Amino acid sequence: MEWELKESKIILEKELGKKISFLCWPGGGYLDHTRSLANKYYVASTLASWEQTKRGNIPGDDPKDIKRMGPPYIEGNEKIPLRYLGGFYLYLYITEFKGDLRLRLLRKLLKGLSIIRYRYFNRMSSC
Repeated sequence: MEWELKESKIILEKELGKKISFLCWPGGGYLDHTRSLANKYYVASTLASWEQTKRGNIPGDDPKDIKRMGPPYIEGNEKIPLRYLGGFYLYLYITEFKGDLRLRLLRKLLKGLSIIRYRYFNRMSSC
């Protein structure tokens, strides 16, 4: 794993002609051991969006750990597994992620309405 982290960084820097300082784990998949190896070669790396609280980095957090968030979506079924909730919902989601909770109720209301509409219309179209 260490060889792969080191060599891939060297190849990318050579091909892009730029210094690479940050690592984003594909799919957020990593172990504590692999994160400590990555810290030898990168300034910081991202954490998986699924394990985060609804907040970004704050003073006192390890600066080598960059918290990230995934795009908001509704889980569906086999026919339509995911549904993206749109730009306005994403704006509300990011605003809340940054710590501003003033629009939280509106965001939750939009998500609830989207879930009802998504599940109701999918059920009706499969009948």
